[in-house]
Amino acid sequence: MSSPHIEQVGVRARYVTLRQRLCDILTTNLPGIFTASSLTAKYADPFDFYLEAGRFVKLVLGLTSNNLQLDGFDESITWGEDSGSKKARGKLATVDAEGNSVTYDITGDEPSFYRQTISRRATTTWDVTGPNGEEYLVKDVWQMIGQEPHCEHELLAAAKNIVGVAQMIAFEDICDTSDYRDLQGHELFKDRTKCRLTLERYGPSIVNFQSASQALKALHDAISAHKELFKAGILHGDISINNILLGQPNAEPGWRGVLIDLDMAKLVNDVEGTDPRTGTCMFQSISVLTTIGRELHQDQYDDLESFFYVLCYLLCRF
Repeated sequence: MSSPHIEQVGVRARYVTLRQRLCDILTTNLPGIFTASSLTAKYADPFDFYLEAGRFVKLVLGLTSNNLQLDGFDESITWGEDSGSKKARGKLATVDAEGNSVTYDITGDEPSFYRQTISRRATTTWDVTGPNGEEYLVKDVWQMIGQEPHCEHELLAAAKNIVGVAQMIAFEDICDTSDYRDLQGHELFKDRTKCRLTLERYGPSIVNFQSASQALKALHDAISAHKELFKAGILHGDISINNILLGQPNAEPGWRGVLIDLDMAKLVNDVEGTDPRTGTCMFQSISVLTTIGRELHQDQYDDLESFFYVLCYLLCRF
């Protein structure tokens, strides 16, 4: 298969993976298959199925298997139809705050957010409703094993009860990429764990404000939350319009703006520097943007500068 054909197959594999959000990994070790996962993409040379009929039969059986787990599908998310209608109705199984099994109804028929990439963290979120009408957000993310000093759920646990910071209800590990793919002899591939976090659900991004007063109050509370988070020993490290949410209607002061997403956060006393390639470039500080090719020790002043750029964005765009 020529290089242009390989590239086109790769494009199609990415498209299918993005559209099929229930599929954790497309797996097979058979030649002629382009595989995509949260690690990277792999391509195996094609084979002559006339000469290797047995391998071809294995390929067909694998692609037509009814075993969802073998095919790489997330069995904790299922879809059916509402009685009397043709609308899809989703169910998401996870654990509650006590670690007991619980099933939530998925709001809508698509994720509320997903990354436009099929590698690295591949973050996907679902708006769900509990059995008593409680509203949560479930976040699936692939964490690199042994490469990240602190996982988001650990930092969220440390941020429990901090006003203005997203509150975690529950957490569980779903699977590892090594459960599906043999990583032996592949030094470039780093194993990842699919983590599922259940969080309190808040309002939309701050850019959806309805008045100047609402925007300023939300920004004020988010900055206050950042201060309290820093006092607790955690630096957020990725301040942007996407990580500041409006509070629920009639929210109390302190919850009118909510700081979310501790993916890039770190402990204040961590000696390791920050990778300047992470974060949202539009809102990064000048110090971060000018640190290319060398380690950066990001601090609270970089985050405060990012808050200023968020304010500038709101003033210039609306």
